[in-house]
Amino acid sequence: ATSMELWNEGFRTVEDIYNIMVAGKKTPKPKLMMTYYDKLQRIFWVSGNKLFHSYAWYRYYCLCCEFKKDLKAEERSTIAS
Repeated sequence: ATSMELWNEGFRTVEDIYNIMVAGKKTPKPKLMMTYYDKLQRIFWVSGNKLFHSYAWYRYYCLCCEFKKDLKAEERSTIAS
């Protein structure tokens, strides 16, 4: 939905994914969570919700730093800015 810029549908999808994660017993894989927060930050950016956009971007950055072992300093700087 985000690639086709269907932001309302994207927000509903993210909300559904969150509800599934809360109801599920297993913790989602970090790669999946990175994708989740990347899409979520885009949705919040378009909607103008800067606080939630910043938090989603922060969570994406933290997951990248934690689980991408081959992350170079340049890439880390780009993601952080």
